[in-house]
Amino acid sequence: MRSRFLRKEIPFFTILALAISASAFASGSIIYDTQGEVTAVNFGQKILTLSETSFFWTRSTLFYDAKEVPIEIKQVKPKSWVYIVCEYDTKTKKRTAQKVYLLPNRIAEKDRHRYPFME
Repeated sequence: MRSRFLRKEIPFFTILALAISASAFASGSIIYDTQGEVTAVNFGQKILTLSETSFFWTRSTLFYDAKEVPIEIKQVKPKSWVYIVCEYDTKTKKRTAQKVYLLPNRIAEKDRHRYPFME
């Protein structure tokens, strides 16, 4: 009885586990957050640049101020500070902003507790 279990059940569960893990890794996207000073905003191409990193925004991207009140992208200008939650596609190397928060300045690690969206 035990050898029958080893021959049929274990290979099945092994293949099932590999299939599930392969599909999870195949998605190729990572969600992460960052803050930085805006160096450029391209409204035509819908690109927000922090230092040398470009973030694209879409219709579903949400823009907020530091109090989590909705704002328009036009309020985000070069030399302003933002906190971005984005999706990084490992295949296309494209960063798509999901949420953008306009900050009053750079927020130090010790002050992040004042901003619930940073926790």
